[in-house]
Amino acid sequence: MANKNKVASTDAPKEKMGFLNKNNEVTSISVIVPPDGGWGWIVMISSMLCNMVVDGIVFSSGILLDSIAKEFDSTKAKVAFVSSLLSGFYLLGGPLVSALANKVGFRITTIIGSITACIGFAISYFASSIYFLYFSYGVTGGLGFCLIYIPSVLSVGYYFEKWRALATGISLCGSGVGTFVFAPLTEILLEEYGWRITLVIQAVIILFCALLGIMFRPLEPTIITSETKNDSSLKIIDVRRPHTDKRTAYSMPTSAHTTWIKHNQSVYPKATDIFSAKDTAELFEMKELQKVEEDDIINDEDTNNSSRTARRHTLSEKDGKHIYIRKRSSGPLNRKDIFFSGSLNRIPQYTSQSSLGYHLSVTNLPEKKQEKEKANIVMKTLSKLLDFSILKSPSFLLLAWSGFFTMSGFFVPFIYINARAKTDSSMQGWDIYLIPAIGISNTVARVLCGLLSSSNKINALLLNNIFISLGGIATICSGFYLTPVWQIGYAIVFGFAIACFSALRSIIVVDLLGLEKLTNAFGMLMMFQGIAAILGSPLAGLFLDLTGSHDAAFYFAGGLIFFSACLCYPLNYMKKMEQKQQNNDS
Repeated sequence: MANKNKVASTDAPKEKMGFLNKNNEVTSISVIVPPDGGWGWIVMISSMLCNMVVDGIVFSSGILLDSIAKEFDSTKAKVAFVSSLLSGFYLLGGPLVSALANKVGFRITTIIGSITACIGFAISYFASSIYFLYFSYGVTGGLGFCLIYIPSVLSVGYYFEKWRALATGISLCGSGVGTFVFAPLTEILLEEYGWRITLVIQAVIILFCALLGIMFRPLEPTIITSETKNDSSLKIIDVRRPHTDKRTAYSMPTSAHTTWIKHNQSVYPKATDIFSAKDTAELFEMKELQKVEEDDIINDEDTNNSSRTARRHTLSEKDGKHIYIRKRSSGPLNRKDIFFSGSLNRIPQYTSQSSLGYHLSVTNLPEKKQEKEKANIVMKTLSKLLDFSILKSPSFLLLAWSGFFTMSGFFVPFIYINARAKTDSSMQGWDIYLIPAIGISNTVARVLCGLLSSSNKINALLLNNIFISLGGIATICSGFYLTPVWQIGYAIVFGFAIACFSALRSIIVVDLLGLEKLTNAFGMLMMFQGIAAILGSPLAGLFLDLTGSHDAAFYFAGGLIFFSACLCYPLNYMKKMEQKQQNNDS
């Protein structure tokens, strides 16, 4: 690789290095192409450990509630808000946290989250009332956890393409492992030190996520340079190696943001071809281009406006046809598939073209105005996530309300299953195993869901409906027998149900609404589910207070979960009706 002075004074043709001249127009495009391994495996392990800490603490939070209720003489409904605010803001903050991560990156967001959650848990030691815990443990801790969770999940998909489903699945297994580890750990700490010291110890553990967040280093973008000749033909200069898997090249749709890649003679290579290339002319030219851009071309004597635009790497247009952008790629949320956790083989845009062509097609370029107004990046990202126009879709409304009712009952078993077991002598000594049993089955089910959903022959919606229905029915019937076999069996079934709900949500969204609406849909779903998580457990606690029976809370939660599954059964029919209506309108 040439040194700085050599590159800056090079006599190579400017059109070959990515500049404009009188005869040719050269466009430089930056795009993130996942390396599909390498440092990505470190990111995956770090993500799994973050999920283990966050979800492990969230799912075992109900163990602390009886001790807190006794100290502050609180009702079940009132104390349940301590846990439900933690889980609710963990979800409700998703859109804001995603927008922040899009601006400052995964690494900084995770570190901020670790410090925030650590402070929230630590100051909970000084709580003088239940309302203090609402703010310190619930709101502050929940937002901190959200700041950790969102980057840890999204960063894995950012690093993987072929192995995305596997890597994301292993990462999310941290949730089940954390439940298995932290439930008994919390019981032991609570018995030995009380709930206040337990929260301080958890605060120290949470701070470990800051070190893990350092592993989420940003990816360098791939620079693609294309040259427009006088006859308006366009070809790729720096990336020309043929792909080997026979997938067809892809012609981009014509729009103001995509016309720069209408090729007429080049075939996109696979991403692995780019990253495995060593000392090839094409890769050398690409590195030279990056270096020249970084050096700002200090010896370039051309001072016309177009040349200055190329040197500054700002966004501009030429005759409404071509776009010149920064070497730095746009933020993670400018990728349409950033929230997709399944195999990319389920996405038509991926299977119909080459790897690099796919990544170009799912990367949105920032608008010129947006590039200049950097302060508004967070608000513009939020507007994508929380675009309420998606509520006009009947299919999405059914899916959103289904998620709302599922999440209303989601956390109830975690909070009350141990407490109910302790009311019967036959369960003595077994109560400590119930939440870990949910964690184990959750882990196994996430792996199985990942494997099954990798095939296009598997109907993800049907799989979701079956297991959510079983989870709801099992929750309703869970109190019939307070015996070890019955309760452990229920924990296993419930763990499978919630794993399917979590693992298949993004796949169902893409199957129903398409990849274009995934970001918007996910933002709105997080809002629905966050509100439901805040309300669900306290309402179940209210039923418990009114009846004096833990079973009433499980009837409530199981009924909501089963009803949520019933809402999903007509989704495919609703989708067909919606598409038919759209075709008639057009």
